Amino acid sequence: MDRVRRAATDKDHPVTEVDPRSLSKVQPSVVRDGVKHYLGNPNETYADANGKAGKHTVGNQTPVIYQTEDGVENVIMSGHHRATAALLSGQMLQAKVVKGPWANDLYKRRQGA
Repeated sequence: MDRVRRAATDKDHPVTEVDPRSLSKVQPSVVRDGVKHYLGNPNETYADANGKAGKHTVGNQTPVIYQTEDGVENVIMSGHHRATAALLSGQMLQAKVVKGPWANDLYKRRQGA
């Protein structure tokens, strides 16, 4: 998880286009207002009513994707609302991609290995 945190806080980490159809999620749901916001304002951060996901929250600056080393699975760690908006609008998601073994272990568990 340190790799994800480093990528989220590193302003120079490269941003890549990711197909939102390829994503697995870690967050169980999204709120309609957040998705609606990103459908109309894809480059502007969304602050929910509780202020938990405001523009000053590091994880809300740019979505972060954790990818298996073999590239088979993309696990979205932050940016679920933006990813949902990209999926609904048929757009690619701009995200920071981090590769590592943690995602490989997650993929193996999901496959029953």
